[in-house]
Amino acid sequence: MNYQKIYSSIIQSAEGRTKQPFLEKHHIIPHSCGGSNDYSNLVYLTTREHFICHLLLVKIYASNSNFRKKMIYALWWMSKTRNGVNGMRITSHSYNNARTQFIKENPNKCEIRKQQFIENHKAGKYRYDYTQVSTTLKNTLKLLTPAEMSERMKKSALSGDQTKRADAIRKGKGTKYELTISNTNETVEFWSYDNVQEITGYTRAQLRYRINQCNGMLLNGNIIKYLLKYKGNDGNIGRKRNNGI
Repeated sequence: MNYQKIYSSIIQSAEGRTKQPFLEKHHIIPHSCGGSNDYSNLVYLTTREHFICHLLLVKIYASNSNFRKKMIYALWWMSKTRNGVNGMRITSHSYNNARTQFIKENPNKCEIRKQQFIENHKAGKYRYDYTQVSTTLKNTLKLLTPAEMSERMKKSALSGDQTKRADAIRKGKGTKYELTISNTNETVEFWSYDNVQEITGYTRAQLRYRINQCNGMLLNGNIIKYLLKYKGNDGNIGRKRNNGI
């Protein structure tokens, strides 16, 4: 079977389409395989066409182990996340096929590849090029229209769990306290995003006042003090993101 011919016919039938709610943008030459973000390399496909194209790409890149692995990953995640999207239903056979290939190629699922990945990592063979990633992202964003950029920013902020996002922000800007119980001399450590009033009987604002104006002395004789105080843009406080830069 000529997989490339079938793939090309689907792409040709989609040429000239514009962005529509039920169409998905597809890189003719996959971006992970060297394809650009130029409009000449982009086409809008239906969800069914998009899935079929990724099935075909696994076959087309069968002779290139690196590209084939990337296409298997793309197919698996599409199978996993797109079922039911825009009316698209993935058969159990297609899902099983994508899942089986993914397990064979995924170092976290295949014990042989997992061990090889661990050895390569210890040997320092994997290097993340932050400069290249930054350049690629910048070039990608340049191609977006103002409307597309606005939609991208809206999705990045609103697509996740907002409760968890707010909690993560609080934890990233956390102040750590130490409470000394006067009658037992016992110490309790807690963070500003914990239930401060339940622990101390005071709000965070009241604790700040007692520390600044009363040397941390509470009315019941207990002593409160800062162990770590968030001051804004302080890299030593709260959760730190270590990206190697």
